Amino acid sequence: MNRLLSFASRSETVARWMVVASAFAVPLPTAWVSLGTAGFLLAWLLSGHYAQRWAIIRRHGVASLSLILSGWMALAVAWSPADLGFAVDNWWHYRELLLLPLMLSVVGKDPQTAELWQARILNAFLWGFGIALVTSFLRWQGVLQPYVGGRFAGFGGHTGFSVMLAFVAYVCLQRFQLKTRLRWGWALLGLVCVANLFLINTGRTGQVAFLALVALMLYGWAGWRGLVTSVLVLPVLAVSLYFTSSSVQHRVDQTVTDIVGFKAGNAESNDGVRLDFWVHALGFVREAPIFGVGTGGYAIKYQEVAAREGLTGGRVSVNPHNEYLMIASQQGLVGLVLLIALWAVQWRASGGLTPERRDLTRALLLIMATGNLFNSFLLDNLEGHFYLVLTVALCARWPERRRSSQG
Repeated sequence: MNRLLSFASRSETVARWMVVASAFAVPLPTAWVSLGTAGFLLAWLLSGHYAQRWAIIRRHGVASLSLILSGWMALAVAWSPADLGFAVDNWWHYRELLLLPLMLSVVGKDPQTAELWQARILNAFLWGFGIALVTSFLRWQGVLQPYVGGRFAGFGGHTGFSVMLAFVAYVCLQRFQLKTRLRWGWALLGLVCVANLFLINTGRTGQVAFLALVALMLYGWAGWRGLVTSVLVLPVLAVSLYFTSSSVQHRVDQTVTDIVGFKAGNAESNDGVRLDFWVHALGFVREAPIFGVGTGGYAIKYQEVAAREGLTGGRVSVNPHNEYLMIASQQGLVGLVLLIALWAVQWRASGGLTPERRDLTRALLLIMATGNLFNSFLLDNLEGHFYLVLTVALCARWPERRRSSQG
């Protein structure tokens, strides 16, 4: 019996180290994070104590809602027009929703465990990001080959790298404000991230997310007065960035051209195609508004559209590049409400965390909320795991969270 308990305890510790390894791997090559999460699943299964794990999940609002949403997506396989293998594969692309409660159940075991391992997970992510940031600059300088998915991105596409740049810049500002050790080093790192985001990187999503985080910063400093101030500050900042950064200027001009072309009936452009995806996705939502067309059904329905309208190549979509439309079309308004409820509970309950974790949690959620207007972050591997590991790093000890008057 003692040997079994010792084995289970060691497996539990390995499971936590696999969460740390996964956090470190998120900014790095995709295969690394897959290895980390696979190792976690194996260690979690071997660690036992399932009743205890289930009790933690049931009490944890984020864990339970994430599990419910994952379960609803699994159930929606039943009415999908896709074959079973394709539908299950589409559900598995949202595996972060299943991994989240499992990771929370071992990291949030008790206050001491949570405090120690949450810090390790966040620091591991920051170290992994540091490697990706250096790699980005080396690509920019021609020392390394450009990355296929975004020239000067670290190891993932420019979209995922841009949102990490925005989040880490916020972390740096927070640590500078809190006068932590090496505060001027954090300030310098934050400036480097912002420079990369707007002068080197081409990911518009992270740039928009950063502007949203500026509003969050002002709200944190001055409450609602700060939020009102952001209405005046953000347009000025956006215009300044437009005239300062050739990268920003090019992407904005191209977006405007694409939208004008789409309105004139030309969808043969990057954003024109995206708008076409949205229009068709809304049609799928109208077709089955409550329960959706089923998990994996979006791609099948779009194939029917393509055959009917003669669409080929990049005009054929398996993803509308909008998570809200993706979930609403496949799992209906039920799925969409569950997603919004998950983030709403996480936002509201973050008021009971320490101020540092509260603000970082809300920064993370703001990035997810804005980014999913133009991408399917939970569907995508990098961005989905980005949300996963940072939620665990910030929110693991939810049931016994510290009460706070700040909300």
